[in-house]
Amino acid sequence: MIVTFDISNQSFEAYTQEEWDRQIQHWREEVGEQLEDLDLENLTDEEIVEYMYGDELFFDRFEV
Repeated sequence: MIVTFDISNQSFEAYTQEEWDRQIQHWREEVGEQLEDLDLENLTDEEIVEYMYGDELFFDRFEV
């Protein structure tokens, strides 16, 4: 399970691994539209989240 925390509105969101993979892919595509010269496939999840939200969104993985 992956859980995000959004500092701006103090909300949490939980994802299964499958949901997280889809969300990261969606964000990866958005980043690619804005920053075309990045090697998107080699960016980590952390880097994708940072490009999308800066320091406003954090995430962590939990074993359930």
